Amino acid sequence: MSEKSYKKEKVSLMKKKVIIAFIVVSLMSLSVGVYAGGKLTKVTAYLNGGLAIKVNGDTFQPVDQKGNRLYPITYNNTTYLPLRAVGNALGAEIGYDGSGDGTVTISSGSDSGSSNTSSSNSDTQNTSSNTTATGSISSPIPMNQKFTWSGTYSYDKESYSGTYSMTVKSAKTITPDDIAKMGFKKPDSDSDYMLVDVLWEVKDAKLISTADSSQTMYLSSFSPDFWGSITTDDTQYIIGGTDFGFDGSMSDKIYSATNSKQLKVGEKGSYSAEGKLILPVVKGKACYMVVKNSFEQDYDKSLLNFKLN
Repeated sequence: MSEKSYKKEKVSLMKKKVIIAFIVVSLMSLSVGVYAGGKLTKVTAYLNGGLAIKVNGDTFQPVDQKGNRLYPITYNNTTYLPLRAVGNALGAEIGYDGSGDGTVTISSGSDSGSSNTSSSNSDTQNTSSNTTATGSISSPIPMNQKFTWSGTYSYDKESYSGTYSMTVKSAKTITPDDIAKMGFKKPDSDSDYMLVDVLWEVKDAKLISTADSSQTMYLSSFSPDFWGSITTDDTQYIIGGTDFGFDGSMSDKIYSATNSKQLKVGEKGSYSAEGKLILPVVKGKACYMVVKNSFEQDYDKSLLNFKLN
């Protein structure tokens, strides 16, 4: 397989706590995987493949850590969901301590966001916490706050999954002359330009299937899809941006971080890279940077908005 780049809703902390508390009560005995002897009760239950799940109004499909689909379980008129998958979708971290009788641990995950078909998983605290930013145009992600989304992408016979995190570290206005000094043809003055510093993190990137099981996928293919910029009043936009071809560019940083690593079917990989993007913005207007969530099938919902100041 050739090397190429494939290219919203964070619930409030209070809502997470309420939902997760319910899940813990209902699911602890079903989701741990390591059990204390003598404390189990055998039951007859049913996998409920016909139940649709939505998280914050968006369709959600639980998967395990290998990307395999998980189904709700119906028992005694109660439906149980997989704790880790749903907890991650709500921006929580789920852990298990196997010592003693075993303990499930849940972190509220106030430093990450989740989006459609997404389970979010984060282990780095945000500079900004306790925020309800969703990535929508009305609730953009603040600078220096990490936003996390994940899911599975499938097309024809190719399928992959992963967890992505993005943090806008800084953004500064640059001139056409500055761009020319970076080795490009001097652009026209119809747009303003910003140099945006982005931290990009990938966890558990997995190639699930291909048309030919012998094919591989470059780890660098799990890269950000910089859609462009949009005015904060949602009236004007510019599609595009340049993340390659200059010193410190995001593409160069990703290639260095991944070192041409290729994933075979069933393999996983992770990496992080901090690099820069030349972003055109509407002249004289305050704008957001827009990044596309490739896991989201609804185009409008797939556009994540990041503040630039």
